[in-house]
Amino acid sequence: MTVSRKFHNDEFYHTYNRGVDKRKIFRDYSDERRFLKGCKQFRYESPTLLRSATEHDAPVESSEKVQLLVDLASFCLMGNHYHALCKQRMDGGISKFMSKLSSGYTKYFNKRWERSGYLFQSRFQDEHIDDDGYLLRVLCYIHANPLVYFQADWKKEGLRDINGALDFLSRYRHSSHRHYMALEDISWIRSKFIEDILPRGKEYQGFFTEYLQSVRPAGLDGG
Repeated sequence: MTVSRKFHNDEFYHTYNRGVDKRKIFRDYSDERRFLKGCKQFRYESPTLLRSATEHDAPVESSEKVQLLVDLASFCLMGNHYHALCKQRMDGGISKFMSKLSSGYTKYFNKRWERSGYLFQSRFQDEHIDDDGYLLRVLCYIHANPLVYFQADWKKEGLRDINGALDFLSRYRHSSHRHYMALEDISWIRSKFIEDILPRGKEYQGFFTEYLQSVRPAGLDGG
């Protein structure tokens, strides 16, 4: 793991950020939906207009078939922070994507909640992932984040109820865990590289369960 400021094409990075003063950046389902719509649309190099986050809006796709800035392999939204696993597709792609995502969501959030100023505490943070083993660990770490809502001290004490934790995560809809569990398909998640190593469904579930049983994620903490 290395902290990076220069991104390389076709390599993975764990990116994350949180609200200023650790304040909530997602107050309800509409906020979460709007952020994920940004994740989907801002992957493209061309400018994109997002009209709103309502359930009935049609998807806003790029007017041209242009190059993707990044592939998104996984994500997780928490109350005051988020994680995303990105692979850069073109020079400057991650920086451009994260800038569009941050500025677009901040404008939306400030307008909706009648506030002003910074929403995120700083420029996003990132870690370069340089081997497949660490890639799978980061994937599991990202998807395990919501367990603080299930058992607040799990990182320190370990999980007291693995089956209960797995059930909780299978119902948590603000991450890509359900995609890898094959409980749903998220069309804009690009998981083929990971699936070639760790197929979705039972094999992912088995690996993830072992991770929860044996790995304490302290030291990977972006939130």
